[in-house]
Amino acid sequence: MLELSPTMHLESIFYPKDWQTLSADDLDLGTGDPVLVDGFVLQIGKTDIAYLLRQGHLGGEEGEIASLSVCSGDPDGGHAVDGSVVYIPCPNGVTAIKVSTNAPHLKQLWTDNDGAADAPIIADGLVWTIGSDNAVHGLNPANGKEVVSIPFGGYANHFPTPSVGDGLLLLPGTDQVFAFMGPAGRPPRPPAR
Repeated sequence: MLELSPTMHLESIFYPKDWQTLSADDLDLGTGDPVLVDGFVLQIGKTDIAYLLRQGHLGGEEGEIASLSVCSGDPDGGHAVDGSVVYIPCPNGVTAIKVSTNAPHLKQLWTDNDGAADAPIIADGLVWTIGSDNAVHGLNPANGKEVVSIPFGGYANHFPTPSVGDGLLLLPGTDQVFAFMGPAGRPPRPPAR
């Protein structure tokens, strides 16, 4: 992982001690996006290990402040962050990790093991993720319990991520975008012109 200045000058670097083996086995660190949390950086790649690093000084080889085995495989897609909690799209379900900056460490809070595992977002007080069951799942951010599940048509086949805009929950399908609003479900069709 590289930290670059606005002029693309190398500021600091981090790599696990076994980076050559990881790279040769296609288990590199570069699949997940780095997440900034209160002056720290959380990074997870194709292995199940999350690394906590200092922003501004990534630490070089084996420079992590803390690490934690998180996923049972390669996380797919981006992460969501709410305060000091990071929601990671692990293959076995979204996993919540607490980043403690006081005596820096990582703590796994919960994993939603129902297979709702694609890139999460946070909206309307819930963690939203699209599952392989062609449904979007709204999870309680405190414990990962499913609050709502909404089936929708065709499944976007590669790292589908929900989005929000103009009061709508937007979901990528294979050939269209699905929009939902509030407890009433789908919004009405636009008037014919």
